[in-house]
Amino acid sequence: MNIEIKQLDQRLIESANMHSFGGKRGDIDAHEYEVYCYRVLSWGLSERKTQKIIDKVYQYFSRSLSLDAQHVSVAVAGASNYNAKRLDKTDQILKTSSEFCEWFDEMAKQATRKEYSRVEELEKQIIFGECAGFAVTKEWKELAARDVAHFEKLYRVLDEKTPFKKQTMAYKLYHRLAEAEPIVTEVLYQDNDFKVFEEQGKIFIAFRMMPMQHLKVALKSRRFFWNNTFRAWQATATDELREWVKTIAEKYEQWI
Repeated sequence: MNIEIKQLDQRLIESANMHSFGGKRGDIDAHEYEVYCYRVLSWGLSERKTQKIIDKVYQYFSRSLSLDAQHVSVAVAGASNYNAKRLDKTDQILKTSSEFCEWFDEMAKQATRKEYSRVEELEKQIIFGECAGFAVTKEWKELAARDVAHFEKLYRVLDEKTPFKKQTMAYKLYHRLAEAEPIVTEVLYQDNDFKVFEEQGKIFIAFRMMPMQHLKVALKSRRFFWNNTFRAWQATATDELREWVKTIAEKYEQWI
């Protein structure tokens, strides 16, 4: 599949230029359309998702260009017998632009959001807890189970500032007086739009963009629920579910 960037109507571009004070309104629309399309391409989503978003960008700019081609300002038409109702499309242009910007900003926010890292989140919680005097025993154990090297590095940094006492879980884990059972993460499926992984008897699905309602219903019908800690949908792992998650990209393509 090759991504198609449709061309805007050249006649509308010329008409928008002709009706604008500077003679370049249509050209500006065409340039902005290309800029937005290339921004979408830079997000690195799958081809199917990229095409879907670019098609919506095209729909907006076609509508916007149509309004610009009809809009004739007083400066161009002249004040004498100016028919604002027929010629002035300012309100429609501003409304359409506002709706598009709101939608596009939300798409950009979702697409460029940094992938959640449980290890980084644990590090933040541990640093905050140790500095504030809160118990973070559970977090130390989970970090040691997920990433031993990261655990040891963080321990040494914090131990330099305030040496850990021998009875603390961090000290015991670092000196192997206590063992944290390793957490094994298995990736079941991954593409540019979402990732499915299993750990500790649970299946997680992390989407880059918010899935549409139809897919959410399908997830909930299989007892998935939103885990805000992992920023992913979670369910108890079963053989049937392991097979089903691998079909999401194909069966629910239009709702991802």
